[in-house]
Amino acid sequence: MFPLSPYGPRGVRGIFEMHGGFQRAARRLPLQPGAWIERPRDYQTVAMDGTVSFDGSTYAGRILDPACGAFSLTLAR
Repeated sequence: MFPLSPYGPRGVRGIFEMHGGFQRAARRLPLQPGAWIERPRDYQTVAMDGTVSFDGSTYAGRILDPACGAFSLTLAR
């Protein structure tokens, strides 16, 4: 599941499923969107493609939609 943060610029909350497989040799994790679990009005799901850091703490790459850009997620420990 991939949650939209209620702390984003519009204060919108939503959750949708994502599916993919980790390509270990390239450390690549492409994700395809699945079904909405909690859908906010006027939003659509998007695919993501990125790499996972060697220590597994960061997943960074790009959102595969022309209206979107890069992302970086860091595991909170």
